[in-house]
Amino acid sequence: MDPALAPGLGRHDLGSSLTGTLGTEYGLKVVRKRVDMRPCALTTSVAEILDAKPGTPGLLVVRISFNADERVIEYDHEYWRHDAIRVLVDLDKRS
Repeated sequence: MDPALAPGLGRHDLGSSLTGTLGTEYGLKVVRKRVDMRPCALTTSVAEILDAKPGTPGLLVVRISFNADERVIEYDHEYWRHDAIRVLVDLDKRS
């Protein structure tokens, strides 16, 4: 995210919803999200954090949120252990 979109963000309680803070404090509304999940082999540094061996199968998850102007307002990437995940997607298009 461009830091100019949310000056002083670090002064807010970031232990709660970042999306909520960006919306209420900066008027940044998420209108689209992209989630990319792909298998990977855990690198040494990531494996150490996840208490796994390097090369262990894992899942890389990248989430990107966009505002109405298609600007990125949230970006997150994380690694999940292959033996500690469950992915369930339940989309409801009634609105």
